[in-house]
Amino acid sequence: MDRKLEVELTEKALRWVDNHLGDYASDVFENPIKNYTDVEIHNRETDEIFRKLPQVAAYSCELPNANDFKTIEMAGISILLTRDNDGQAHAYINVCRHRGAKLVADYTGSSKRMICPYHGWAYDAHGKLCGVNGADVAFEGMCRVEKALTPVPIVERHGIIWVIPSAGESSIDIDTVVSPELGAELDSWNLSDCVVVSRRPVPANANWKLAVETFMENYHLKKLHEDTLAPYMTWYGTCQQAFGDNQRIVYPGHSLEACKGVPQEEWKAFSTWGISVLYHLFPSTIMLFLGDHYQMFQIFPGREPGTSFTMQTIFAPNARHAEECKEALQAQSERISMVLDTEDYYQIQLTESGLRSKGNESFVFGRNELPAHFFHKKLSEKLFK
Repeated sequence: MDRKLEVELTEKALRWVDNHLGDYASDVFENPIKNYTDVEIHNRETDEIFRKLPQVAAYSCELPNANDFKTIEMAGISILLTRDNDGQAHAYINVCRHRGAKLVADYTGSSKRMICPYHGWAYDAHGKLCGVNGADVAFEGMCRVEKALTPVPIVERHGIIWVIPSAGESSIDIDTVVSPELGAELDSWNLSDCVVVSRRPVPANANWKLAVETFMENYHLKKLHEDTLAPYMTWYGTCQQAFGDNQRIVYPGHSLEACKGVPQEEWKAFSTWGISVLYHLFPSTIMLFLGDHYQMFQIFPGREPGTSFTMQTIFAPNARHAEECKEALQAQSERISMVLDTEDYYQIQLTESGLRSKGNESFVFGRNELPAHFFHKKLSEKLFK
C-alpha cells in the first residue's frame, strides 16, 4: 500500500474510532421498496446502466500471457476477453457467428484458437474466424472477415480492464470514468502484479442492489458477523471519499489501537488489518484490499429483479506471496466464501423474500451508512437524469 496514503487514512480512522463516529451523511435516507422490485426499474438498470456504461471485466493480471482468455457474464451478456501476442486485450460477445452457440464455456484458460463446441468454427485472440469445417463446399462465397467475433468497447488502464458489454457502443473515455486522483491510487496497488488465488460464481435470489449494499457499511458487523468478523473489525469509524461516481471506503479494525502513542513511521495499520481499504467502482464492482490478500466482487443483476450474480475473486498481491503463503491464502479464501454464503448473502436473500410482504414501504439508511447513500444517489442520477 502507498505509504503516504496509509498514514493519511490511519490518522483519519483513529480520529473517528476514538469518538465511535465516522463520515456521516447529513440526514437519514429512505429508499422505496419499488426500487428493488419494480420490473421496469430493473429493466432500465440493466439496459441503461449495465449495458451502456463501462463495467470492470477483469484485472489485467487475470490475462497475464498471450492467448489467455477470460469469460464473464455481465447482466445476461457473456463477454470473452482475450490477449494477443502483442499484449493487447480484446473483448467480444461470447457467441459463435455461425449459429449463436456460446463459444467459450470455461471461466479462464489459454488457447491460440477458441473452437465452438457446436460445429467447430475456430477464432483467434483477435476474434478472426480462422477455421470453418467444410468451408470450401458448405460455405463457399461466405466472407470470413464479416464473420469475425462481434467486438465490444474495451480499455485497459490502472491494471484493470473495462468493457461496455454491448455491440455498437462508442469507445470508452476512461478519464471520465476514473479521475486522475483515483487513478493514481489504483496504480499504487500494482494490480498487474496480482495472482489469482481462487475464483467462483455466486448466484443469489436477491436484487443486485442488496448485494452491493452489504459492502457499503460496517454497521452490520456487530450482529451479523458477531463470531466471524466482529472480533477483528469495528462497526463504526467508516471513512468515505468520493471520486466522481466512485468512492473509497475505509473500515477500521481493532488492531488500529496499536497505532496510538506510536510514531507515524512505525505505524503498520494496513498490514495488521488496522484498516481495510475498499473501492466501489460504479455501479457494482467491489475492490477490497486487506493486509495479506485482495478481494474483488463483480455484481450484476439477474434476469428478474429478485436475482443477481456475483463473481468472487481472491488475489495474492504478487507471485512471491502467492507461492510462500499458498496454504494460508487458500484457507483465507474458504473463510471468505463461508462468511459470504452463510451470513451476508444468506441475509440478503432473506431480505429479498420479504420485499413483497408490504411490511415496509421503504428502507431507511442511517447517517452512519453514508456510502450506501452515495451509491443510491449516483444510481438515481444515471437512471433519471
